[in-house]
Amino acid sequence: MVSACNDEQVWMGAVLPLVADPEPTVQERCLKYVDELILQRMLNVLQAHSQGKSKSKQAAMTELEMANLQSVWALVSCCDEEMLSHFQRAVSLMVGVCVLTHCVN
Repeated sequence: MVSACNDEQVWMGAVLPLVADPEPTVQERCLKYVDELILQRMLNVLQAHSQGKSKSKQAAMTELEMANLQSVWALVSCCDEEMLSHFQRAVSLMVGVCVLTHCVN
């Protein structure tokens, strides 16, 4: 039986190195997946929590928010040093693209 971390490592090992691919469309697709599957999920949980906290004055995350955030952290926690380097490069590229296209709110 394959552990969840091994599944995550396979995904990270297959997708993250593509951020360094010389083909721009491959890089764009890689950045899209990193954004959708990691960053946006993380931001959605934190945004939902902050909105709920302001309404109910509760600081604790709901079970669903915690489960969603833990699934994202599980994905990132399976990264070795090389994968973290690719992840950092992906985030840096996304920040550069966002700044250049003025998508920062």
